[in-house]
Amino acid sequence: MVMQISCGLQDNEIGLERSSGSLELEFSRQAVRRFYQSGSAKAFLPLSHGEAMEVISANTAGGLADGDVFSSNLNVVNESNLIATTQAAARVYRALGRGRASSHLVFNVAGKSKLCWLPHETILYDGSHFSRRIEVSVDKSSCFVLGEIVVFGRQASGEVMTKGQLQDHWRIKRDGRLIHAEAFRMDGDIRRVLGHRAGAGEAGVMATLLMVGSEDLNPLMATLHQLPTPDGAQIEVSSWEGKLVARILAATLYQIKPSIGAMLEKMISSPLPRTWAL
Repeated sequence: MVMQISCGLQDNEIGLERSSGSLELEFSRQAVRRFYQSGSAKAFLPLSHGEAMEVISANTAGGLADGDVFSSNLNVVNESNLIATTQAAARVYRALGRGRASSHLVFNVAGKSKLCWLPHETILYDGSHFSRRIEVSVDKSSCFVLGEIVVFGRQASGEVMTKGQLQDHWRIKRDGRLIHAEAFRMDGDIRRVLGHRAGAGEAGVMATLLMVGSEDLNPLMATLHQLPTPDGAQIEVSSWEGKLVARILAATLYQIKPSIGAMLEKMISSPLPRTWAL
C-alpha cells in the first residue's frame, strides 16, 4: 500500500504535489504598512532612487504547473507611488492532467496614489493550462498602469504552442463602477486560433497595456502613436473616458519588447525597473 501525503499543497489528478503562494502588501504614505507572504510567493523591496517605491515578486518554485495556485493582493493608498514587477518571466509548464495553474491578482489604488503593475512576460509552454484573474479598484484621484505580455511557446527553444488552455478574466472598477472587463479563452488547437486572421494572424506574442487615470489621456495616446512600430508587429492604441488601452501583436518577444518598454516609460513617466529590462 502506498500512502500519499499532500503536505498542505494542492495535488493534481495523478497525485503529484503542487505549489501555492500568497502575497498581501499594503503601502500608505510611501511606507510599508502590511507585508505578508506565504508558500512559494516572495516579495522584495529593492532600494529605489526614483520617486516611486519598487516591489519585486518571485515564485521560488520556479514556474507554474497544473494545480498550482498563486494570489497577490496589493493595496496602495494615501499618496503612495509604487512600481511592482517580477523577478523573471512566469513559465507555465505542460499540464500532466486536466487541471490548471491559476493566478489571482487583486489591486486597490486610492487617495491620490499610483500603482504600476509591470511584470515580466508569461511564457505558455506547449500543452500548458493556465487561468488568471485580475481585479482592480481605483478611485478617481488615483492612477493605475498595467503591462501584461503573453508568449505562446518557448520561442528561444524553437517551440511552437500547438495545444493547451488559456483563460483570462479582468475586471477594473473606478469608484466602484465597472469601466473595463475582459473574458478571454483559448482551448484545444491553439495554433489554429493564433494563425487565423480573426485570431492573432500568426502572432506568437500578445500584449495589453492599460492605464486608468484622472487626467486627459489623449495627449499620451498621441505620443504613443508617434513611436515607431517594428516591421511585422501590430500596435493599436485608443483612449476614452480616462482610460487608455494598447493592444500589441508580434511574431516574437525579441521583436516587440523594446517597443513595449518605450511605451510603458511614456505611460509611467519614469524609467522602468532594472529587473524588467533584464
